[in-house]
This record gives sequence, structure tokens and C-alpha cells, in this order.
Amino acid sequence: MRRPSAFAPTLPWLALLGAVLCFFGANVGRTWDFTVDDAGISYSYARNLWNGDGLVLTPGAERVEAATNFLWILLLAPADGLGVTHETLSKGLGLAFAAFALCAIAAFPAVAYQRRPRYYDLVAPLIAATFAHSALWTTSGLENGLFQFLAAASLTALAWEEHSPERFPWSSVTLGLLFATRPDGALYAFAIAIARGFRIITGKPRRQDLTWAFTLGMMVGALELFRLAYFAWPFPNSFYTKKRTFDFGKDLTKFDSAGWVYVRQFVRSYDLTRALAVVPALLLALRAPVARVALLLCIAVGLLFPVYSHGDWMEEWRFLTYGVPLLALGFAESVRALARILVVAMPRSLRAPLAIALTPFAAWMVLKETTHHYPSRYTHTRQHDTLEFSVVRGRARYYAAAARTLDLRDASVLDPDVGGMSYDSGLEVIDLFGLGDVAIARTHPQDEPGMREAIFDERRPTFVHLHGAWYAAVNLERLEELTEAYLRLPGYIGTEHDDASNYVRRDVLAAPWTEEAHQGPLFSSGPAGRIEGYTLSARGIDPGGALRVEVTFTHPGEVNAGSIVAEPLQGGARVSVPLHPMGDIVPTSGLMAGERPWARARLVLPAGRYEIRWRNDQAEATLGTVTVARGEGRRELDLLRATMDDLLRHGRLHDARRLVLSLRLRALDETETDARLQVARYARALAERALTLASQSQYAMARELASQALRFGRHDPETMSLVQRGAERMAERSRAAERSGQIGEAFTLARDAVLLDPRRSWMRRRAETLRAQRRHDYDGGRETAAYRNAAWALEHLSESGEERAEFNEALVMLGAIGRSVDAAALVDRTGIEPRSAWARLVTARGYLARGELDEARRLAATVSCRDAWDPTFAQAYTALAGQPLRPAERDCARVGSVAPWLRGSAPFDAVEGSFEAPRYTGWTATGTAFNLGPAHDLPAGQTFVNGWRGQRYATSFNRAGDAAVGTLRSREFTLSTDAISFLIGGGSNAAEVGARLMVDGQAVRSTAGADTEGMHREFWDVREWRGRRAHLEIYDNATGGWGHIMVDDFLLEPVFPHR
Repeated sequence: MRRPSAFAPTLPWLALLGAVLCFFGANVGRTWDFTVDDAGISYSYARNLWNGDGLVLTPGAERVEAATNFLWILLLAPADGLGVTHETLSKGLGLAFAAFALCAIAAFPAVAYQRRPRYYDLVAPLIAATFAHSALWTTSGLENGLFQFLAAASLTALAWEEHSPERFPWSSVTLGLLFATRPDGALYAFAIAIARGFRIITGKPRRQDLTWAFTLGMMVGALELFRLAYFAWPFPNSFYTKKRTFDFGKDLTKFDSAGWVYVRQFVRSYDLTRALAVVPALLLALRAPVARVALLLCIAVGLLFPVYSHGDWMEEWRFLTYGVPLLALGFAESVRALARILVVAMPRSLRAPLAIALTPFAAWMVLKETTHHYPSRYTHTRQHDTLEFSVVRGRARYYAAAARTLDLRDASVLDPDVGGMSYDSGLEVIDLFGLGDVAIARTHPQDEPGMREAIFDERRPTFVHLHGAWYAAVNLERLEELTEAYLRLPGYIGTEHDDASNYVRRDVLAAPWTEEAHQGPLFSSGPAGRIEGYTLSARGIDPGGALRVEVTFTHPGEVNAGSIVAEPLQGGARVSVPLHPMGDIVPTSGLMAGERPWARARLVLPAGRYEIRWRNDQAEATLGTVTVARGEGRRELDLLRATMDDLLRHGRLHDARRLVLSLRLRALDETETDARLQVARYARALAERALTLASQSQYAMARELASQALRFGRHDPETMSLVQRGAERMAERSRAAERSGQIGEAFTLARDAVLLDPRRSWMRRRAETLRAQRRHDYDGGRETAAYRNAAWALEHLSESGEERAEFNEALVMLGAIGRSVDAAALVDRTGIEPRSAWARLVTARGYLARGELDEARRLAATVSCRDAWDPTFAQAYTALAGQPLRPAERDCARVGSVAPWLRGSAPFDAVEGSFEAPRYTGWTATGTAFNLGPAHDLPAGQTFVNGWRGQRYATSFNRAGDAAVGTLRSREFTLSTDAISFLIGGGSNAAEVGARLMVDGQAVRSTAGADTEGMHREFWDVREWRGRRAHLEIYDNATGGWGHIMVDDFLLEPVFPHR
């Protein structure tokens, strides 16, 4: 008789398997509507990959592996090509792969025993089908179903290979794919490798084992090489995010840890204690020992991985779904092994009847033991509280509406939940949790100043979203960057709603230096809310074309915005469009005096000639005339093109910039390709000059010029190519600086290179390696103070427009924080030429950073280098102009004064930066409050400290906590500038804790904290005592709550900023 095939299922067996799959499908259907927000990360990567933007979270973003499911992303990528949504495709694939996993474990016993399938073999898939959390996560949008299938298929293939040593080891392929699905697939591969090693140790090695190891190694190695080449890191970024927060592996030996609690809750919820106790009986079976050992080890891996990774913040045991089919198979097979031992122990004559009787009994016992939880668990699972994709998509629509209403292009948003946000908002997403941001992943929470620097100095998000646990987790709302530099958004924007804390950066809506093509006041005096600058997108358009008008308002109070009116000059209907400063969603009453909110109007006009006016109920002003006729738009574009040719040919970039402000407004319409081309030509001219500077080692000015080029030409391939070549020069210099031990310069150049060219993932890795090795030099407090001071100076210009000393001081302070481009824009806005030497030099540097050589030379050539000299400016000018600014420029290096923004620490500090030494240097401590020296991290007993600068800060919170008292006194020094600034936090009772300035034994200035652990920068006006001898005292005489003070970074400031 012919021997039956090793695996030849009967039709009844297949029918019952189909019934099990239908039962599982029905269970999945009960939670089909659930999609977790993390799935949106995979959807975004898949869509961007399909669209040619690469494996990035948002188009144009840095190459960061925010998702852990590489293979899953590849499978989802064709969704757009197939005409289905990523959500639908992910659910369909998840269900299909989970069903295949049940089929794989159903086939395992027949393959292992080399026989036909039996009905008891269906017990394992039936058990797996009853696990409610597995059904929930199968169609959650994540890779759970795929992982289950590849894990089960690997074990079934391994069992097949045991009986067929001549066959190719397909288990190595499935394990390689498992590793590509999730990095913890490597643990399953390791478990199976141990099982294979068990056979080799027992003296039965095979050539198949070598083939298996080689194939798996090649697949894993290829993926790792790709990760290193593309992302610069061997593991997904989530590994480093959690590694900074948790100590991987530490929980394995701590049975009260969060990981063990996570597993115990799962076992208790499904009442699996007895089932897990039986599973080791797998080893008692005689057939396929390698596969059975591997199965037992994989079950252990599935249970221990959540312990190793500190559990999971999501509900319903996502990390414990991956091993559900294997756990069900292990329990069913262990009971089979025990029953077989019982049968074999019986006399031969009783074995067959006993086996027939035991099979249904064993099946009933297994199902009873593992499925009695089914009704209650499904009810509970459907009530889970895990963050859903649809919720964050709603938030994404809210921010998309905000960007649309505020008319912001290329905006970004800082958000801890980036799935739906990256998929639907259309904004660049900065991941506050760190999954999609290397800098945040490497700094939070151990390096809070580094995280602050990465967010507010490097990334500068347009919008910020905070909610729930993120208040306590990152404490951004305690930082002055958020409270001073951002405005609150309302809960509703149109029909979109979000009730969390939402912010927008104020300088993108109302910066004092907002640029317009036509600037300066249109009224010598007038009503509140008068306009101070405007831009018309065109003077001639075709009928049906759009005219865009942008106006900027002064802001002495509530803005009376009025309307843009097109008054026909030859008969016809008037067209009027209301203006909405800040989209009417952020009240202008919340702005400070001196800020300049802007608004845009879009008018579609019929043929004719029109006078364009601004009008409110108190005043009006004529902005220009516009002709609407067939072919008029083309004639104007031809004229603009010729004008741009002439300006670029003669290097008149200042005039080109004013022209580009109109063209950029016109280019907002998608059909205006010619206007976008002219804007791109200007951007290319800037990028070419940036490349020239980078080629001659003038990297600081090259970065500023390249940033300006990206502002206008981010979407122009030629501009991007030039900027990327400049970034390569910076990257090369960064490597050389690191080799020579210049850590600060190496970090700055590496960071700038990746900010200009986000593809440089290896530069990002270098920057994050160097970040913690050098002193943090970011100072958000001085930036916000400079912004407030500029607004104050602009508001307090005399009505005649004459220069005031405060205006020059505002320019100097902008230069001190590296915002010379904004200083130049402020001078353009007012039309007032600075007079002081340093103000002229700061403005000249700003013009040079915009590529405008003539304006830079006009201002700087009249400044004696004895009065003011900036070597960076001088060298960059020489590199661009081909000749030095002055014939005797070299002499300036010997006699030139030091720029305010290049100065070192205050003279009462003996080392660079306040409190940077392990012990207080130049300071004298009394009492016990300051006896431990400067702190370099979070002192024991404090939950949060942020805002210090450098590596250390002074604090009176030591081992005694708030109970310690004492003082810290500086050496005496001469007050040689107008102001002193410093960072301070802690208690607010100035009578007991704080900092004070002592002159002739009297406290002339004193400041306390604000009952917060986030430091903010405080400024003291010391002009009254300039030239006098003084010293500083930090005092703590309090012993109760908030009885401590923290200070850092005392600086002698050239300017006292007004508020």
C-alpha cells in the first residue's frame, strides 16, 4: 500500500479549521474599528516611501527610524498604488497574517510527527482565537499579525527541517523576515539557534545548520548595513528613546518591577498560571526535539521581552500578543505529551481505547482551562483606553486648520503623539517623545538643557501641543521660551477642536521685523491699528486671476484691521475683502506693544483698472493701482523676469529681495510657476554665496546665508543641491575639528550640516555624540529678552522717525544672540540708519548674511575698528567681495575691540561660564546650603530642574533638601556695563531666598525665583552704579517648602532690555 503524504489534511479537518478561522474573524470584527495612533507612524513612512520622499516621518525631515516595523512599512507602501487607504490595507493584512499564524500552529503537530493532521491539532488555534487582546491588536494597524505568522511559520519550518536534512532551511528566511518586522525578532532567532545548538552538541551536526546560520546572518547583516547607511544607527530610534528612560535588562532580576507586574497582570487576567506550569512538559515528547525546545524557548522569550523592556504604556498587553499562537501551541502540545506518557504506561491492549477516550477529554480540559476567560475579557478589551489614530487625526486637522487660517507655509508642530499628526497635518512633525527625533531621544530626560536646546534653538517649532502626562514628563510650560515666545491657541479653529494646551510661536505672526515690499508708516499720525507696510503680489493680472495683498499693522492695542478694497477707476463694482490679523483666532490684544501683526487678502477681479486701498472705519490709505486685462499677467512676469536678470547680474540682492517679497506672495497660487521660478533664482543666488563662504571656511556666515536660501528655495532642487554642497564642507570641517579636540566647533558644524541637509544622518549621530561633551551655549532667556527689547524700541521711536539710543541698543542685543538678519530687517522696516558703531556693524552683518554686499559695505566701512570690529564679518566680507573692507584690515585684528556677543564670562568667574568647575571658584560659601559645590544633574529629592546653561549650576538644595541654609558670595568686581543678567529658579520669598547685588554693603538689586524648578533669565539695570565696585550674594535662609534657590550664568550685559 502507498504511504500517505506527511501532511495531507482531510476535508473535515479543513472544514473545522475554517470554522476556527471564522470564529477568530468574528472576534476580530468586534474590535475592527480600533486603530492605534502608533500605526500612523508606519502609515506616514509607507506613504513617504511610495511618494519618493524616502523613509522619513514627514517629507524633507531627517532620516530617523521612528517605526520599529521595517518589513511592515514595505508591505503597506503600495496602498496608494492599489487605491486603498493605509488603514484598510493594514487591517486586511493583519487579519490575513494572523489567520496564517493559526494555520501554521495547526500544521505544526502533523509536520513534527510526520503524519496527517488530527482533530486535536485544532485545539491550539482555537485557544489562540479566544485571546481578546490578540484580536484587538491584530487589526490595530500594527505588525502584530505579521509577527505572529512569521514566528509560527519559523517553528513549523524548523520541525519540517528536522525530518528533511537535505532541504533548504526556510526557517532562516522566516526568522530574517521576523527580525525585519521587529528588532525583538532577533530574540526568537537566538532561541531557535540555541535549540539547533542543542542538536549539534549532542553530536548530530548537519550541513543544513551551516546554511541556516549563513542565510540568517546575511539577512540580518544586510538590514543592519542598510540601517547604518541610511539612519546611522543599528536599531530603531525607539530603542534609544526608551534606553534613556529605562535601564533595559535591569527588570529581569527585580520581580516587583514594572515589567514583571505587566506580565503578572496578563497571567492573572487570563488565569494562565496552571497552563504555564504545564508547558515545560513539551520536553517529554519524543519527536522533533529541536522544534519543541525551540517552542519552549520562544514562549519564554515572548513572556520575558516585556519584562526586559519595562512593560508597555499601551493597554491590553500589546507586547504579549506576539507569542500568543506559540503559547497556545505549547499548552496544547504539553497536554498531548502528558497524555501520551499515560497511554504508553498502559498495557498494549488498552492503549488504543485509552487514546480514543483521552483525546476528547484532553481537548475539553485544555479548552476549559484556557477559554473560560473569554466573555469577560472581550467585554473588558473593548473598553480599553489606548490612544486611537482617529483622535490624533482630529488633532492633526486642528493644526492643519491653524496653519491654513494663519496662512503659514512650511510650519512645524511639536507633539508627543506623532502617528495621526504626521499622517494628516501636512506639517513637519517634531516628536516630543523622541521616537522620530534623534536629538530628543538622546537628551531626555538625562540632559534637560540639551533637550531644551534641541527643541527651541535648533528646531524652533511653529506650534506646540502639550497634554496629560506630558506636563509632568517634560515641563515645557515651566520654561520661559514657551511662556514668553508662544501664544495660546483657542480650543476651536473653525469646526476643528482640541482642548489641550496648544501654542503658536509669536514671531511668525507678529515679529517687529516683519518684512514687506513697501515699508514705513503711511500715516504721520492716526488711529489705532494703522498699517505700517504692505506688499502687492502684482500690478497687472489676467481676468480671473488672484491679487494677493499683505499688510502689516502697528499695534498700540486692539487692531482695527479693516478691509482691502479694489476701487474701479473706469466703472464697475467695488471688491472688498476683510483682513484677519492672526486669522482672528489669536486676539491681537495679547500682543506686546511694538509687535507687528500681519494679514493677507486675496481678491479675484474682473477686467478693468483698480485702485487698491486699505480702509477701516477711521482711516484709509492707497496702496497702488492694478490693471486687469488679458495678457497683462504675462507682460508683468516678463518685466519681472528681466528686472530679476538685471538685479542678479549686478549683485543687487537688496533690491532683488524686495522684488521677491512680491513674487513670493504671488507664488502662493499653485498656477504661478513663473513666479516661483523667479523666487527660486534669488534663492540660488543666496545659496551660491553660501557655498562660496563654506568653501573658504567661513562657516558661521555660510550657515546664515544658507538658511536664508532655504527660506525662499526649500522646494527648489537646485537651491537644495547648492545648500547640500555647503553642508558637506561643514561636515568635513566638523570631522577635522573633532580630531583636533575642538569639541564645541565640531558639534556646531555637525549640527548645522544636518539642519541644512537632513539626509546627513551620520552628521546627526556625530552631533548627538558631541552634544553632551561640550558646554551648552543656548540661552532662551536672552533671546526672549532681545525680542521684547526690539518690540519696545520699535514702539518708542519718536513720531518723526528719528533715531533713539534704545533703537541702537536693540540692534546690538539682536547681534548678541546671533539674530543680525532680524536687525537688518528691523532697520529696513523703520528706514532708520543706525548710528552707534556696534549697531552699524550688527546691521551690516545682517545684510551680509542676506548676501547684500553693497549695504553691508555702506554701513561697516564708516566704522573704525577701534570702535567696533567683528572678525567673522570681516573675513566673510573679504571672501564674498574678493577684497577686504578696509585697506588695513589686518591691523584691526590687533587693535579691534571685542564684540559684545563674543565676550566670555563675567569677571567674577575664574573659569569659562558660571559654576562650571566641580567646586565653587571665585565664590565663598558659608553655612551648609552650598557646601556640595555646583550641581551637574538633578539633585536627590527634586523631581525636575531645567533651564541651566553649561554643565553645572549653583543650588542650595543639597542632601538636607529645603532645610539647608547658607550664602554664596562672589569676589568683588567693577560694574563696567549697563546690566547684569543671570538664570534663577526656586523659591519666591525674596526675604528668605534669592540673589542680590551688593554695592558699598547695601543690597541695590535683589531677585527670587517663582516657586518653580525651571530657571528663567533675570536682568538688572545697573547703569546707576556703573564704575562702582560690587559683589553678588546668593542667599538661602528658608527651611520650609520652596526653601531653596538655584542660579547660573551671570553675565555683564552691554544693554538693559526694556519690556
